[in-house]
Amino acid sequence: MRPAYEEIVSVARLVRESNTDWTIVRVSMLNNKPGSGKIRAGYLGKKQVGTNISRVDLAAFILAQVQDATYLRQAPAVSN
Repeated sequence: MRPAYEEIVSVARLVRESNTDWTIVRVSMLNNKPGSGKIRAGYLGKKQVGTNISRVDLAAFILAQVQDATYLRQAPAVSN
């Protein structure tokens, strides 16, 4: 697992150091439940997010980031 972790950290560093607009979406566990439309976004350790999100809700959140600048140049975690 160490090489995979190091690659993730390396890619995130490259994205953060770039001059482009970016949002890194952090996800813990995906599930196949139907979309609920209830998406919590925030930061780990602040009781803002849980541990699971449906694939449908994750896709909706990612698509919304194209026009929503709330998390521009940030890396929120998302859950239901």
